[in-house]
Formats: sequence, C-alpha cells, structure tokens
Amino acid sequence: MDADPPAPSSSSKKDIRSVTDYIRERGWRFANDFFVDFFRSSEVAPVCGNTFGPERILDVWTDSVPAGGARAKPNSIVTAKAVKMLVKESTAAIQNPELKISAPGLTIPFLTTDFGLRKIYDIYMTLLLCLFFVLNALLTAPNNYEHWNATEKPGKADSASQAILIVISILLYKRNRGTDTF
Repeated sequence: MDADPPAPSSSSKKDIRSVTDYIRERGWRFANDFFVDFFRSSEVAPVCGNTFGPERILDVWTDSVPAGGARAKPNSIVTAKAVKMLVKESTAAIQNPELKISAPGLTIPFLTTDFGLRKIYDIYMTLLLCLFFVLNALLTAPNNYEHWNATEKPGKADSASQAILIVISILLYKRNRGTDTF
C-alpha cells in the first residue's frame, strides 16, 4: 500500500494560504485559472528557466495524489492527451503526399533497399514523433533477462527500428481504411 505524502509544514501552510488569498483577490475562481494565465504569460520563461512548468505540476500531481482511485485520474488525463496527439500525428501522416505510394509504384527493390525504407522511416520520425517514441520505449524497455543479467541484448535498437517501421505502416494503412498504400 502506498504511503500518504507528508503533510505540509506550518510555513508551507502559510504560503499556501497567502497564494490562495491572492488568487481569490485577483478574481480567479480556481487555481487552474491562475495556472492557465500564468503559463500563457510572456513573463513565465524567466521564472521557470529551463524547466517546463506544467510538467513539474504534473509530476507533483502524479507523485502526491492520495492512494485509491484518484491515482488513476492523472494517468488517464495524460493518456487522453497522448491519444489526441497520436490521432493528430497519424492524420498528418495519412495526408502526406510523400506517403501516397501507388500500387504500381511499389517495387521489390524499393521495399527492400535501404533507400526506400530509410526514406519512409525518416518521414515517420518527422510526422509521427510521439508514436515513434511510445513504440520505441515499449520495444527497447529491459526485459526480465536483461534485468537479471544487467545487460542489453545486442542489436536491440536496430531490431526495434525495423519493427517500428512495420507497425507504423500497418497502423497507417488500417487508419486510412486501405484506400491508399499508406
């Protein structure tokens, strides 16, 4: 069972109270209204430096959510956002003229040479970056053998790249309902 996060100190409680009072005084109904305005502000970059504020907030939310069903909510929010990104990426890919290869244009040399596959792979890396990273993370994550032996299988990254090319091609074909080659 997960331990509850530590309670805020009295100093933190005072800081929280002053921030919530400030938010109310400015007419924001919720802290989220403040966050939206804050991160849209041109003055945020100097405050946040090299870190991305919303990512830090998400980390706090996912690390500090009380145990129980509430822990699934931040993950479901991130998943829903990722799905929107993946659909947007795949829509751009199926509409990309470079991936509209007619059946007569498909030849064995095109599909079996590094040039043809490299070109398609590069297009996927450009148009489908989120999908690529998800698939690559899944395919290159250490398996039990690698954990137990503290080693990585040689050629794993190359093998993952080949599988990603095939998987993305199948997904785009099915997403496009088979009306074009890709």
